[in-house]
Amino acid sequence: MDAAGFRPPRLGIGLVYFQELHPVYEQLDELINVVEVEPQTLWHRGPAGGPHCIDRAAYDRLAPLRQPKLLHGVGMPLVSPTPPDPRQIPAWQASIAELAPAWVSEHLAFMRARPLDPPDRRDATGRHLAPSPRDTHHAGFLLPPRQDAATARAAARQIRLLQDLSGVPVAFEIAPNYLRPQPGEMPDGLFYAEVAEQAGCGILVDLHNLWCNERNGRGRVEDVLAALPPEQVWELHVAGGQALGTYWLDAHMGGAPQEVLDIAARWIGRFPYLGAIVFEVMPTAWLTDQFDVARLHDQLTRLQTLWRRHAPPAWPRPSGPPVQRSSVRPSPEAAAPDTPSTWCDQLAALVNRRLPPAPDADRHLASDPGLDVYRRLIDSARGSVIASELTLSWRLMMLTLGPAATDALLQEFWLNVWPQPFALDEMSAFAAQVHRWQDEGRLPIPHLRSVLDYEMARARLQSPDSTDLTVIPVTFDTDPAVLLDALAQGRLPPSPLPPRHEGRHTLVLGRDKGTVTAAPGVTSAA
Repeated sequence: MDAAGFRPPRLGIGLVYFQELHPVYEQLDELINVVEVEPQTLWHRGPAGGPHCIDRAAYDRLAPLRQPKLLHGVGMPLVSPTPPDPRQIPAWQASIAELAPAWVSEHLAFMRARPLDPPDRRDATGRHLAPSPRDTHHAGFLLPPRQDAATARAAARQIRLLQDLSGVPVAFEIAPNYLRPQPGEMPDGLFYAEVAEQAGCGILVDLHNLWCNERNGRGRVEDVLAALPPEQVWELHVAGGQALGTYWLDAHMGGAPQEVLDIAARWIGRFPYLGAIVFEVMPTAWLTDQFDVARLHDQLTRLQTLWRRHAPPAWPRPSGPPVQRSSVRPSPEAAAPDTPSTWCDQLAALVNRRLPPAPDADRHLASDPGLDVYRRLIDSARGSVIASELTLSWRLMMLTLGPAATDALLQEFWLNVWPQPFALDEMSAFAAQVHRWQDEGRLPIPHLRSVLDYEMARARLQSPDSTDLTVIPVTFDTDPAVLLDALAQGRLPPSPLPPRHEGRHTLVLGRDKGTVTAAPGVTSAA
């Protein structure tokens, strides 16, 4: 698929899609011209490591929305040491077939890296084989690339490959970058322009990301925008954020800052083939009372006004003097020898608190204060999975050991196990670690193994990819009703339990028409 010469349709103002907010799209229908879908959030993990599959019910719910759809990937970023994960491709292509987007987009970032001691894989003739996705680790977060010529070439190859797999034009999103500019890197705008030129693709300019980058010490938004090829900017994103220490995060919480909207008003008329402006907000903004339907109505109304006043007319010819682009290039003396994959390996290791992979690891990178931002973001994401999905087990550990000791165990788990892309895999890895600690005698917490097995059984039965599971028995050394009810109320069960609750109890969990049920099994006396 060659995207050169593509002219996107003028779609207008859009909103990113989340299932939790589905009623909002119907309530604010007249203000939403396009719906942008993050397809990976509507997929299931494939059974036994096989291809991922779309959530049929979720796509059926999307279908009645009248607006055209765009696809915005969050799982196949375009700067990676390996090609796209083949397990994702069938679901990606099925999503495109279902939603018929005029174009698709993905982040100019990476999320996978090689281990510090990668396997030496060779073919029958002894030649080294390139790493496959199964040889790499999930880094836990979208991480920024090294901005040099080698990375631009590698990204262009990935973009062209994704275009071929997609059958529709591809745009890359300019992602947030919490690192300082590195020695030998291209300036931000020049790097993005280089990737776009080599790939012949579109650009999704996230204005809030650029504003974050400027606030956090990178290039000025105006300089970055001036360096971009204006005819290749197809889409803009705007969003809100929040502070983390001295940094400003692209957190998608609340409305877009006025400064971001002012930048949009100054620039959208200079992008002759701009097709859409999409507002991004997370469902958690509703949960934390930072946003509601009334405020979203106001935000979309302001964007509609901005679009009517400043958006270019359909299919114009660019007029006036050409936009001046930066001619600053890194000096040959400053050019770093790192390949894109070496950068990915080092950065992923650093943000996951692994030791640098070599004694001569990039000292500028290793001392960058932005590393701590990524660590805290990864910790928050991983910790929320354990606390929200293994709630009773986590509560039992907290009530028995106390917050400090429990947090120390979680930190140890993160050091031993890389992040997992799916919540069920993260939960399974944590459960396996807890079992090891118990086998070693480090976690003598009564009932913990049973409670953990119970919660993991429920999670596996609820997972759509576990179609081969019908029932799972879980054994308790006490009455499960008394134990689980106490933990649900935030307290430890009485100790010792009354005699009639002693002995071994089996709780049988099963799946019935998509609902997980539990029934008493065999009970024996102590």
